[in-house]
Amino acid sequence: MSTIEAAICFSGVFLVICALIVLPANLCLDAKEITVEAIEDVASEDDGFLSAERFNTLLTGLSENYRIIYSGLVEAVSGDGQ
Repeated sequence: MSTIEAAICFSGVFLVICALIVLPANLCLDAKEITVEAIEDVASEDDGFLSAERFNTLLTGLSENYRIIYSGLVEAVSGDGQ
């Protein structure tokens, strides 16, 4: 294998590894931003009353964001790309 072919192969492998690191990290950051926005929305309620439906929606969103972040971290650590 020539030097140019080796450089192209190493560059390709490097780009794939970078993509595997950056894409789950972006997903985690997006989920974190959604969670922060939901908490700020609840904190800024005018009447101070949180209905059962809104509370359930908030908890569902928080648990979904936690599941996304946790599964992304588990996949990144374990190396399983399911």
